[in-house]
Amino acid sequence: MASKQNKTGKGISVQKPKVYSPKGIQSVNLLTIALHGLLGGLAYFFLHPILAFSTVNSESLMLLMTALSVGLAAFGATGLFKQHIDRIILATIPLIILHVVANVMLTYSWLEATGISVFMANALTIPLAIPVYFILKYKSIAPDPETSPEVYAVSKVFAGIGPKVAALLILLISAFLIFYRLGYYDIWEDENLVINAAVGVYEEGFSYLKEGYDRAWVHTIMCAGVFEVFGVSEFTGRLPSAIFGIAFVLICFYVFARWYGLAWLALLIPLVCLMNDRFLILFRYMRMYALLIPLFLICVYLISRAISRVQQGSVGDSQQHMFRRNWIYVALALVSLPLLAHVHKLSMIVLPAFGLLILYLVILHRTRAQIRLLWAAVGGTVIILILTFVVQLDSFRMFRQVAG
Repeated sequence: MASKQNKTGKGISVQKPKVYSPKGIQSVNLLTIALHGLLGGLAYFFLHPILAFSTVNSESLMLLMTALSVGLAAFGATGLFKQHIDRIILATIPLIILHVVANVMLTYSWLEATGISVFMANALTIPLAIPVYFILKYKSIAPDPETSPEVYAVSKVFAGIGPKVAALLILLISAFLIFYRLGYYDIWEDENLVINAAVGVYEEGFSYLKEGYDRAWVHTIMCAGVFEVFGVSEFTGRLPSAIFGIAFVLICFYVFARWYGLAWLALLIPLVCLMNDRFLILFRYMRMYALLIPLFLICVYLISRAISRVQQGSVGDSQQHMFRRNWIYVALALVSLPLLAHVHKLSMIVLPAFGLLILYLVILHRTRAQIRLLWAAVGGTVIILILTFVVQLDSFRMFRQVAG
């Protein structure tokens, strides 16, 4: 068949569409599936002894569940999983319910730790987490910056008269629950350590901390300051804890309103917490836990804001203004971490938790900012491990105890 001619008599060249070889795509897909399978097996092998209700004593069961984790992770990376994701969700939900019920019943000794109950609470932790991870990955929707702000304004969340009145009532209820007969009961349990240390600092100054009880000395100094002003008593010793209880309620109002934009949720969370007697007692107890709880919450908020600001920035802000606001959150987060570690070193669980969050964000939607953030998290982790296990810094000795 003759080719078409133009006016000059030359044939018109028609470009054929490029046909990509499926070999390259198939090799990438197979590599991805294999990588996810490997990570799933490693997750079960290494994380199961930490996360599960109890460790698996049977080697054959350990190998079987590791192989199951490999298969589930490899299956989750395929298009078949995404195609049938709604059916997988329906199959996963009842298993998760059974897993949670088994853990609760074993925790409160409502059920003997034998047979199928231990299997449901023990061996299925990681295998259930793997499909849930892929469900969240495939079902997550990137928010629209124009309709879904990064954080909500507290003034807009509590704009109506109803939320303001409810917030005031909850604050008054919380104050009554915390301060009612605060000094009525005698000093008990570990309160003796704190009041003795606070009286020692009150009478002898900071030099007392060198020989006396020096754990969470920031809290001890606060108690000593209250003794200086109001005198020494059960009430004044517990007064800092009570104040931090009120601070916890106010921080809940602020943080959860900023995160979720729902006034009822920001009001309900502190109310539910303080209706739990075991939680409430911590704000009526002369220990550093009352300082730890609100500090932990605000530290988590600052770190999450620092991560989101670094990776996203502000829409419409100038580069200089955006950079300044980003590093304000980063600086506040870095300042709050040592204080949180001083109050209780086990609170440093926030570091691996946010490291995993950064890794998840990189897997979900990779950007240069997120990659830099991930490398910063990896670098920080390496430094902490070196200081803990190589240098054996004394302030990190609790990390070694936990690892042991």
